[in-house]
Amino acid sequence: MQASRNDVTVFRRAGLQATMIPDGHRIICDNGYAGERLVISTPKTHDANVLRKFKIQARARHESFNGRLKTFKCLEERFCHSLKYHQRIFEAT
Repeated sequence: MQASRNDVTVFRRAGLQATMIPDGHRIICDNGYAGERLVISTPKTHDANVLRKFKIQARARHESFNGRLKTFKCLEERFCHSLKYHQRIFEAT
């Protein structure tokens, strides 16, 4: 995928919704993913304080993970193992 595409376009075209999000579940994202209300929960002004804080913590955790990928240069070299191992290493639960 090209860097010039916005987040929600990459999400849609990469098939993440169909392959990674179980039915009945939603993911927490920033406003760059607006437009997929059934599977994505973005910050909203009318969220209760508890929900707002939860969403902030979830996004902060993800940004921390992204920062560690950069700090430890995890993505600088080609990952040359099967997709089975890719999922084991990069999927957070």
